[in-house]
Amino acid sequence: MNLLGTIDSQPAIIIAEKTAFSTDTKFLDIFSRPDNLLALSLVERNDIYHWFLASQTSGELPQHADVKLTLIFPATETHIRKCSAQNLRMVTETPDIYQKFVLPYVNSKRDKGRLNWVYNILEKKVESQSIIIEDTDDQDGFMLLPDLYVGCIPGVVAETLTPVGNGIERQ
Repeated sequence: MNLLGTIDSQPAIIIAEKTAFSTDTKFLDIFSRPDNLLALSLVERNDIYHWFLASQTSGELPQHADVKLTLIFPATETHIRKCSAQNLRMVTETPDIYQKFVLPYVNSKRDKGRLNWVYNILEKKVESQSIIIEDTDDQDGFMLLPDLYVGCIPGVVAETLTPVGNGIERQ
């Protein structure tokens, strides 16, 4: 469930994940009120992304957390579009497609600061304690971390593992 709102007059998105949310209007109204989250604990923070564990019942976190919350603040129009309902497509990426389209796109996003969170991880400014595997080879090196960034994609489980940094030139 994605909630769009404001903090200090700036757009913000909260992504709430649970095994199954009722889509009943009464439940959504109750969940969206902050006084219904009895416990809230910051898990990690990286650039504009913040992850929390929360509980709607009493109990210590993280053992009794029943919700994972992602706060994107301040949220850009790109974040809002990404978290809105949309049609999804599957594309098979080849080395040629990567060189011609993906790498230039990634580099353009880095130039605009949209990949700061990735470089914070690669430079071990944040989340270094979460690294599961790291290969520091200059050519083929990679890091494997729990994926906290999968939010906004309907039906995707957030507990997947995603390699970070493979194919992105380090500067």
